[in-house]
Amino acid sequence: EWCASTDSQVYAFSRDLNIAKAGIPNKLDYILGIDLGYDDETAFVVIGYRSDLKEMFVVETYAKSQMTITDIVRMIDELTSRYRSFTRIVADTGGLGKQIAAEIRKRYGVAIFPAEKTQKAEFIQLLNDDLRSGRILVNPIEINFIEEILALQWDEEKEGRFIEDPRFANHRTDAFLYAWRESTHYLSKVPEIKPQVNTEAWFKQEEDRILQEVQRQFIEEQKEKEFML
Repeated sequence: EWCASTDSQVYAFSRDLNIAKAGIPNKLDYILGIDLGYDDETAFVVIGYRSDLKEMFVVETYAKSQMTITDIVRMIDELTSRYRSFTRIVADTGGLGKQIAAEIRKRYGVAIFPAEKTQKAEFIQLLNDDLRSGRILVNPIEINFIEEILALQWDEEKEGRFIEDPRFANHRTDAFLYAWRESTHYLSKVPEIKPQVNTEAWFKQEEDRILQEVQRQFIEEQKEKEFML
């Protein structure tokens, strides 16, 4: 028997803070993240962001098991038609996923880039900063995604490594993490009235600015290290 615990929750998702109650805005730049599987579900997550908004939006998700390459391509085409185009499509190309992505590129000419997968736990913590600060908002109709991200728990910590509990599904959340790592919403500049110095609003603004700068530097450093390797 088991029960969910907020103390061991992988993602710091909150129904109060991370639901897009005002809906999803228009004219976003879209990224598609894909977690490939067969017996396990293949999951698709569409995220969107805009240069004048500080938030990133989880717009649409879909997951299904036993999808063939043709099924996957059909779903990509359907989503591409719906959102006009994607600035990037990223997928888990580890193991069999590498062959699937290569076959899709060869047969159908769909450009799928390898998802960034290194230091997963560390990047989940960075993503959690976005969740806690309300910079990630989820389409309220995406009930399956919301249930998955709320349910996913850490199993244990071994020598500093956090392991996700295998009893919980993580296909949509993995696809979401892949897409989030490609997003540049943290560079967005939102027109706003500057608060008076030393007020509560000013201190909050400074805290957010420093957090975003640390996050940006960390991501750039990790990408540079991966490039050097």
